[in-house]
Amino acid sequence: MSLDTKLAKIKIRYPDGSTETASFPETDTLADLQVHIMTTKDMESFLLSTTAPRKIYQPEEFQNVTLEAAGE
Repeated sequence: MSLDTKLAKIKIRYPDGSTETASFPETDTLADLQVHIMTTKDMESFLLSTTAPRKIYQPEEFQNVTLEAAGE
């Protein structure tokens, strides 16, 4: 990662109530976030959403949506 890479700071809330804040390059996709969640919490099935405005992303969208686009 180069020094001029913009990072997206993501707050992840898990079903057990725990939270995690992680940073990823803005060009990463929701699929990259999915891999992180799957390996961190050993989860296989879940949805990703934004808080404001509320948007729920379906698994078939994960590969095509960058973190930057999801945060707009």
